[in-house]
Amino acid sequence: MIERAFYSVLSQTVSPEEIILVEDCSNDEGKTLSVLNRLKEECNEKISVKILMQKSNQGPSAARNIGWKAAQMPYIAFLDADDAWDPRKIEIQYEWMSQHPDVTLSCHRSARLFGDQFTSESVALSKCIPIKGWKLLLSDIIATRSVMIKRDIPFRFPEDKRYTEDYFLWLQIILKGYKAWYLDAVLCYSYDSKEGNNNLSSHLWKMEMGELDTYKRLYNDKLLPFCSLFVLFPWSLFKYIRRVFMRFLGL
Repeated sequence: MIERAFYSVLSQTVSPEEIILVEDCSNDEGKTLSVLNRLKEECNEKISVKILMQKSNQGPSAARNIGWKAAQMPYIAFLDADDAWDPRKIEIQYEWMSQHPDVTLSCHRSARLFGDQFTSESVALSKCIPIKGWKLLLSDIIATRSVMIKRDIPFRFPEDKRYTEDYFLWLQIILKGYKAWYLDAVLCYSYDSKEGNNNLSSHLWKMEMGELDTYKRLYNDKLLPFCSLFVLFPWSLFKYIRRVFMRFLGL
C-alpha cells in the first residue's frame, strides 16, 4: 500500500518540491521503515525526501502535524498509505490555488476503489464551489487526501482526537472565516478491501462519537451557538443510523 501511495506522488505531472514520510512507530519490526528507506533511494534527486520517525504510535493527527512542521513549501497536501493521487492532482490543484491566493484550503472529489483497481480516465475540472460552514456541518465533504492547504495557517490537527480529527480542523478553519473551495474533479482515490472490515469506516460508532465530540468542541470554542446543537446532534445520529442500515444491506 505504501508503494502505491508513494508512486502516485512520484507520477505527478507537476512534481512536488518535497515529500515527507512519517513513520508512526509501526509495530512490524522495522519493515515499514525499511520500505520507506528503499522508496527514498528510488526517488529523483530533484525531489527532497525526508523520513520522520515517531518514538511512539501517536495516531494520525500527530503524524500529520510533525510532517506539517517539517514542511518548507507554501502549500502542503496529505496522503495516507492506503490512498493514492491522480497523476494531475498537483498540476490542477496547485494551479488553481496559485490563481486564488485568498483561498486557504481547497479540496476535490475522491473515488473509492477496491484491490489494485485504478482509473486512467482523463480529468476535467468542471466547476469550483465555495464551501460554507453550515454545509460542512451537515455533511463532511472534505477528504483529507484531497486537501491542499496553506502551510502557515495557525491551526493544526487535534492530537487528542482519534476519530473525525480532520473534520474538526476543516470546520475550525472555515468557521474562523478562512476561505475554502471544492474543486469538482476526481483527483484522488481511497482503497478498501471488498469486506472493508479493517478500514476506519467500519468503526461506525466510534466515528459517530467523534463527530458529536467535534460539535461539542466547536461550541466550547464559541464557534457554534448552543441552539445549533439541537439540530446537529439529531442530524448526526440520523446519518449514523442510515450508514448502519446501508452497511447491513451491503450497499
